[in-house]
Amino acid sequence: MVIVVIGILAAVTIVSYSSINKRAIDGSMQSDLAGAATKLKLYQVDNMAYPTLINSCPTPSAGNICLKSSPGNTYSYTVVNTANPQTFSLTETNTNGSAYVVTHNSSPTATVAVIAPVSQVFNSTGSFTVPANVTSVILEVWGGKGGDCYYDLGGTGGIGGYAKGTLAVVAGNVLNVTVGSDGNTGPTDFCQGTNGTDTYINRPAASVLLRGVGGVGADDCDCDIGPSTGITYAGLTNVSTGSASPTHAVVTYTPGS
Repeated sequence: MVIVVIGILAAVTIVSYSSINKRAIDGSMQSDLAGAATKLKLYQVDNMAYPTLINSCPTPSAGNICLKSSPGNTYSYTVVNTANPQTFSLTETNTNGSAYVVTHNSSPTATVAVIAPVSQVFNSTGSFTVPANVTSVILEVWGGKGGDCYYDLGGTGGIGGYAKGTLAVVAGNVLNVTVGSDGNTGPTDFCQGTNGTDTYINRPAASVLLRGVGGVGADDCDCDIGPSTGITYAGLTNVSTGSASPTHAVVTYTPGS
């Protein structure tokens, strides 16, 4: 009987503690969001627009302010300054899955937790290991730009190719990332530039999954246009091509997806 009574009391205590703890977390999120909304609105009054970012801590920069959340909580922020009226939405999510949202015209209210995607950017060659509970990743590659004419004689190199695709993965998979480089300017014939090199992603000891081709270097002071599309390989879906950017690669995933 004593053991049974102790078990009942322990269960009641645990349930009560969990409930009190959740209410405390919910209260902290509502307080965080109410204070954050006030800061955002004051910023809008002073600058005629809401800040574009909220993570400039500890020293705010132009267009960026510092909003700090309570321990265990994270912010997700969106803003539209081109609309009339201008709008923002700020969501705070706790590690226990609770989430609250506040907007330009509402008070903090409970919402469904949104898990923000995470991107790993490669500006140099490296590797990516798929985290636990991740089943797909988005891959992007940009090839190197072709070199320009020597002494600025007028020719410019072609842009590097771009490619994007979604790849099915399992936790622990390793993807190798090779980041190319831009072509050199001249001095062959005081004019010709070298080609940019490819950026690509592959599995170890396997064929290439995604490739952004390097741009062609300028030749004879003319503009030779480099490949403007990336090359993709089997195993990818949602492929798109045709953008230009400095050579690099990005792997994006959603935790727990």
